[in-house]
Amino acid sequence: KERDHEVLSFLAAYCENIPESSARWVHIGMTSYDLVDTSLGHTLARATDLLTTAGRRLRRVLADLAVEHWDTVIVGRTHGIHAEPTTFGHKLAGFAFAVDRSLQRLAAAREAVAVGTVSGP
Repeated sequence: KERDHEVLSFLAAYCENIPESSARWVHIGMTSYDLVDTSLGHTLARATDLLTTAGRRLRRVLADLAVEHWDTVIVGRTHGIHAEPTTFGHKLAGFAFAVDRSLQRLAAAREAVAVGTVSGP
């Protein structure tokens, strides 16, 4: 309400605990979009890091269970009805490979979003 601009309000709050001699340099030479875009890139990179860590754990668990149950016979299905028998391990291995492909795509997405912009006014 005081500043009528979300970025300026954020900067005012951010700079409250920074000495004035340093605070004046936080936004110098940057447009508001530079600050917002760079912050968003950083936030998205951190979020993908969290997802990657969890995804790697999931992939490891699926792979371990696939090996453990490689010979565990289960009913195969096609179009929701019974089909040829398969193994639980084989099914889990398919899930592990799917998670692996998703992790590769997530890594590429992280590289694309983890950028900053400082083009200035």
